[in-house]
Amino acid sequence: MDGTYSEDLSTNVLFRTLKQKYPRLHQNVEKCTQGWFVLVPQRNSIDVSSLTQEAIEAHVVQPSPYFQGEYVTANGRALSIEKGVVSTGEGFSTGASATILFEELFYNRDYKSFRVVCISAPLVGASPRPRAKLVSQSSLTHIPPAIPTRPTLETCSSFLRSPAYPVNTIVLAKLDAQIQEFASTYVMVKGYEHDAVAKVRTLTDKAREDLICANPDFRQMYTDTDSSRMDGLAQVIETYIMGLLHDRIFPALKDIYREEDEHMLRIMDEFQHIRLGDLGLAEDLEQHTGEGIYFLSQLDHKCTPFDKLFCFQDANNSVANSLSISVAAHKASPLSSAPSTPFSTSPIASPSLLASPPATPSTSMITADELLPLLVYMIVKSRIPNLTSTVA
Repeated sequence: MDGTYSEDLSTNVLFRTLKQKYPRLHQNVEKCTQGWFVLVPQRNSIDVSSLTQEAIEAHVVQPSPYFQGEYVTANGRALSIEKGVVSTGEGFSTGASATILFEELFYNRDYKSFRVVCISAPLVGASPRPRAKLVSQSSLTHIPPAIPTRPTLETCSSFLRSPAYPVNTIVLAKLDAQIQEFASTYVMVKGYEHDAVAKVRTLTDKAREDLICANPDFRQMYTDTDSSRMDGLAQVIETYIMGLLHDRIFPALKDIYREEDEHMLRIMDEFQHIRLGDLGLAEDLEQHTGEGIYFLSQLDHKCTPFDKLFCFQDANNSVANSLSISVAAHKASPLSSAPSTPFSTSPIASPSLLASPPATPSTSMITADELLPLLVYMIVKSRIPNLTSTVA
């Protein structure tokens, strides 16, 4: 496929002629039976005067019942598709071929999809002529929204439903219906959570394929040699789906893991008296944990795995930021004369209070091994009510 070319196939003259002049043939395609789809030549390659019934029928095709890779047109002619090239065969008066540029999914009133494939030139009618690669006029001014670097439910929903992507609307309507059907019919059983994971992954993969077919910007991501944007799009779609499924899946998980959640909460209650010194950390580090404890206490209210992950990340970062501010203030103090050790503000390289005795507050390094007991301390103090259900 040529990821650099794009056009609105719904306005393509061949596709419009099929709908308006040959409604029965178009309905066969719309019914999504027998694999019918439409081959639509790119707009500048079509001679309108050559759009006869014969020409239209030669561009409506279905898979051959006998040979893989072979297809039969609506008027009984044969053609083949191999490595992105459509070639005419038996029944055509002259040999012709065209390159597949891209394809889109269209939907009927029942939200069932059918394919419309854009090709570089007509198979019959106007003689295909070499043409310069086209760039749609809209692409000259269109600046696509950036994929969220922090894929929360809010940012992902806003991205997929951006006014810049009106083509997403039908795909998302179909996806919402599929999610609603899953939520109203699926029953989770303990020990078979992996089955739910597999079904959600299937929903995500199908939604990604449909959005790539419908959205030119997403098709460009698919053809990029750098796969990071495609991975980001997959995370966005997964977050969107998990957000809509949260009210169905999370209550079910809480029912399944009720005893484990209650057990964990009892343990946290028993250790509410614990101090940082009991975990081998300096006591005055506690003044930097308040915001982190708050972030973790919100875990139960988050709807997606990424949103929950960000609670842990924000908790660690809040401690690092608080320590950074504390050390910066100490360095700026005219009373400070003791040398301090450089540190990073990242969660894995934050200042430590483990030096005994420290010359100044919070001025040494903390290691990843020391972050673990600090995180345990904040989890205990936050009293997360459904910890097992959350991480299941």
